[in-house]
Amino acid sequence: MVRLNRAAKLVRVLPFEFNLWKTQNICYKILHSCCPDFKEKADSGDENAREWIHNATVLAEDFRIQMPLKAALAYNENTHCKNLSYRGCR
Repeated sequence: MVRLNRAAKLVRVLPFEFNLWKTQNICYKILHSCCPDFKEKADSGDENAREWIHNATVLAEDFRIQMPLKAALAYNENTHCKNLSYRGCR
């Protein structure tokens, strides 16, 4: 997921536009199907799950897709980033 995050950041700074709707749709489906499980694991103290939620939140922000609310809130609480605002997670 870290490599995907790097690619997402790169796409945003290139001098030409990409149509990312397929990528966004795939990421959206993955985030919304996996986040509940990872949130549960993160709430139980699983550091790998917390890292996954962090990377998923960054990916959602970079691809401008909606992060599942509960997972985004868990990320904010676990990292003490209460001031962060994620698209669709207000």
